[in-house]
Amino acid sequence: AAGFQQNGTRYAAKVKPPRAGGKKVGVFSTRSPHRPNPVGLSLCRIERVDATGRTLHLLGLDLVDGTPVYDVKPYIPWDS
Repeated sequence: AAGFQQNGTRYAAKVKPPRAGGKKVGVFSTRSPHRPNPVGLSLCRIERVDATGRTLHLLGLDLVDGTPVYDVKPYIPWDS
């Protein structure tokens, strides 16, 4: 998820993902696009992980250099 400017829209803090069996979970633990802060969601590829510098090197993101990436979640085909 990449950081974008806020737009004032309100969202619930808990959501019911389709595969959670009706259980409500925190929106930040899901890949839901319905978030309390408008972040961009992008599919990308991890090129490499630099453990010493604690850095992920990502490919395929459409971002301006220096845009923070807040979260990385796995791609699961049945979620699309």
